[in-house]
Amino acid sequence: DDTSGESVVSVTIVAITAAPHPERADEVEVAVVTDGEGAIEVTCTADNDPIEVHRLPSVGGPAHALTFFGLLAETAYTCTATSGGTSATATLTTATWEGLHNINQEGDADASRGYTLFNVGDLCGGGPNAVYIVDPEGRPRWRWQVPEQSTPDIDASWLGDGRLLIGGGAGIYGSGDGNVRLMDLRGEVSLHRENPEEGGDFNHHVEMLESGEILSILWQLNQGTQGTFVGFGLEKYDPVANVVTWTWNSQSAIDAGTLPSGSRN
Repeated sequence: DDTSGESVVSVTIVAITAAPHPERADEVEVAVVTDGEGAIEVTCTADNDPIEVHRLPSVGGPAHALTFFGLLAETAYTCTATSGGTSATATLTTATWEGLHNINQEGDADASRGYTLFNVGDLCGGGPNAVYIVDPEGRPRWRWQVPEQSTPDIDASWLGDGRLLIGGGAGIYGSGDGNVRLMDLRGEVSLHRENPEEGGDFNHHVEMLESGEILSILWQLNQGTQGTFVGFGLEKYDPVANVVTWTWNSQSAIDAGTLPSGSRN
């Protein structure tokens, strides 16, 4: 029993298996079997670096399924499940990343800086675009390949609890496909918007506001004294209510005379 008076149930670890994901080199699935319901803890430690430890608790049973993210590719790990005085281990080697961009770390690694989330792509060539998370040493810890082609500019934000907001993709002349997605580290998408409510496309910036609404910048066309030209817009979207709560288009500022008319495409 612990000091709070609540009973802490210990179980016996019967078996543990650990398997790398065949495509996502950072991801490992660990399955643990116990002799009843209770709390366990699983750690996966790099064999060549004892500081590289990933830890997850689990309550339930007798079957526990845990997913570890952020492991290093092509690295041997020992995963250990413990409960009370019992433990069991399983070993594995993580998969190899395929088609990685060339990422170079400049300067000394600073562990206090934390991990970095960013987008990598071919701005002008229309090549593949991907979102990465790397550690302070520049080593990939997560990657997601953007499915759309010719997406010159993607914005990505970390929302916590393994969730990300990824949006944008349309070039300044409407090239590429703009999208907004809420997704998790498994790549499972809980929200996917392909088109703004008032036309145009999602351009290069998207962020989650404190209200929970998603603010996006849009590529849109305007009309002026010199004909049709590229303008921009803004949109706030409530993902819970599934409704656009506010929009603005630069056309309104042109009509009011607060922005000059642009030039023809």
